[in-house]
Amino acid sequence: MQNSYALITGASSGLGEQFAHILASKGYHLLLLARREERLKSLADVLRETYHIEVICIPLDLTQSSATETLLEHIKAHPVDILINNAGAGHYQNFHQAPLEKHQSLIALNITSLTELTHRFLDIRMPTKRRLYILNVGSIAGYVSIPFYTTYTASKAYVNHFSRALSRELSQTTVSVTGLYPGATNTEFNKASGLPEDRTTTLFSMSANRVANAGITAMFQGKINVIPGFLNKTMVLFSHIIPEGLIRLILQKILKPPKNIDKVTS
Repeated sequence: MQNSYALITGASSGLGEQFAHILASKGYHLLLLARREERLKSLADVLRETYHIEVICIPLDLTQSSATETLLEHIKAHPVDILINNAGAGHYQNFHQAPLEKHQSLIALNITSLTELTHRFLDIRMPTKRRLYILNVGSIAGYVSIPFYTTYTASKAYVNHFSRALSRELSQTTVSVTGLYPGATNTEFNKASGLPEDRTTTLFSMSANRVANAGITAMFQGKINVIPGFLNKTMVLFSHIIPEGLIRLILQKILKPPKNIDKVTS
């Protein structure tokens, strides 16, 4: 993809890192955004050496008000044809015991920045009439209400609905919007969210590479959404059949936090 760039948020590890490798292998130049500058630089060095592409590191916190403006300058300066909204966070905690600022920061990252960046990207790139792709990373958690991940699951429900609606809205344009809704994935998410190691579902987790490949494949095929993995598809199907109250009860039993959860997640 000569002279074509992809912008990936949350690119320093996990799915973001895998997206970067996949697109680099296809010849795309990359704009990589994440908060951890050293991790970004290390990844960029590997990508440049392996795939002989241009990689621009953008160390930014998307919850900061100036972040989107900085990204806009990069989008204006480079022919960005792919936007991957991957950055996101989750908190495993009793809702009312977590500081309000923690929920506000999560909403700013998972919802506000994704919405704003998508809108600004379309403003700049749609007039070019080039074939554009947007991949939004939602979650199967957006299909159910998960206790102790209250704000996270609500935010992913937004991403899921936003992606499907926008995809249909832009169906007669040169822009394709795809929602990727993974389940448990082998990334740093569980640890970062504060979920104790004995609560993780590593037995049923998919590799980040497999999930990322499913997302990129679906994106280039112009699919509205993709749920990678048979088990994840089955869980979503059951979420439409089994009464929500029963699902919520099961999840509450599985995810019931320890008594010292506030110390674990503070």
